[in-house]
Amino acid sequence: MEYEADTFEYTRPSHYTPDWKLREGLYIESKGYFAPADRKNLLAFRTQYPKIEILLLFANSDNKLHRNAKMTYAEWCIAHKFRFADFRLGIPREWIKQIRDGT
Repeated sequence: MEYEADTFEYTRPSHYTPDWKLREGLYIESKGYFAPADRKNLLAFRTQYPKIEILLLFANSDNKLHRNAKMTYAEWCIAHKFRFADFRLGIPREWIKQIRDGT
């Protein structure tokens, strides 16, 4: 007999509706406040739908994850390999080209 010998990942039935559909398989999620539940849901969604890309558009990507956090929204995206933009700086040209060209 072994104590806590195995760990199992599982998913709970849920749903996710991205804010903006750019084309098939590419969406933008716009965020003012990036709640812990939002972060958890995005990671779970990507695990189940790896071919769908969610681009994150923040009102301010320099915001901290919470009051005492050192990590910002931008740093979280970098750590978890999500493309993101800061609305204050505008939509990245790369995104616009990708939308226009369908690539």
